[in-house]
Amino acid sequence: MVDQGSVKEVVKGFFKSRGIVNIRYIKVHANEREGLMHIGIYIEKPISLTTLVDLTVELGNRFKLSNWQIYAPHGGLIRLTGSIIK
Repeated sequence: MVDQGSVKEVVKGFFKSRGIVNIRYIKVHANEREGLMHIGIYIEKPISLTTLVDLTVELGNRFKLSNWQIYAPHGGLIRLTGSIIK
């Protein structure tokens, strides 16, 4: 199974390399029985959906993770805000 500490460091480095500093914490949990890796990211301000997609690509390439899902366990609401192209 993938080393959880390594995944956490890659996620931290990914956000830092893009200048995103509004991440309160990152939690990684591997569920070996189900073959899943849960990565919890607590953000304090909105971030681009494209950034999250890029993160999943990076993690997929490094750790062979795929079939991504997104879930908001606290509050039950995901709000997406798009910029209108002029």
